[in-house]
Amino acid sequence: MAPNLVNPANLVNPANLVNPVNPVNPANPVNPENPVNLVNPVNLANLVNSHGEVQVVSRVVGFKKIKFYTNENVGSGDLDLPEQQMHTTAYWLTIPPAVMAVLPFAADDRRDGVVGLAAAMRQIAQLLLMCDRYDIGISIDTETPPESFVPRIFVYDNYPGGIGFSEPLFRLHRELLEGSRRLIAECACENGCPSCVGPAGNSGPLAKIVALRILELLLDEAPALGQADGDEKRELRTA
Repeated sequence: MAPNLVNPANLVNPANLVNPVNPVNPANPVNPENPVNLVNPVNLANLVNSHGEVQVVSRVVGFKKIKFYTNENVGSGDLDLPEQQMHTTAYWLTIPPAVMAVLPFAADDRRDGVVGLAAAMRQIAQLLLMCDRYDIGISIDTETPPESFVPRIFVYDNYPGGIGFSEPLFRLHRELLEGSRRLIAECACENGCPSCVGPAGNSGPLAKIVALRILELLLDEAPALGQADGDEKRELRTA
């Protein structure tokens, strides 16, 4: 029998919350004691592709026992640990409401597709950055209600202060999306696996189909995008 690995990074019922603070929006004022630093946002047709500083707030709420070699889940349990905060840098992508609106899937399936897309983006980001899987983290904004769900996927440096991954990933934005689409489309699995969008049991049976459709729509819009400058701060909450 293969040995088991207890991996706290594989959480039970993860809830990834993102709380943006936007200084150009008076409805969300910036705390003057907490300055802002965002670099090169792209915000055209409601698509945002940015990189900058973020505050990551994480809390471990559980664990899974993962079998070596197969990544099979052989058990889990609850944990109640204090929050940990980290100031770092990140690249992020906001999927426009227009893209989400045309997806012919239920709200839960659309969310599963975004989770699957984030998993694929993480895999490709590792290759583009030539880094270890645990050098970067993923957070997904799930705070908005289903009827106004505007997904925002963050790929952040998993080290205090950042180690310089966000800017090159921002510049490789199209390669990241194209690589993610190719990874999902060419994977031989039927409904998802750890090599593309994650196991079907974790991401939902339609995650692969939805993630692929989102990428197709994003890449259709990508040639029309430009770049601009602005200031913004993000706070990520990952459980």
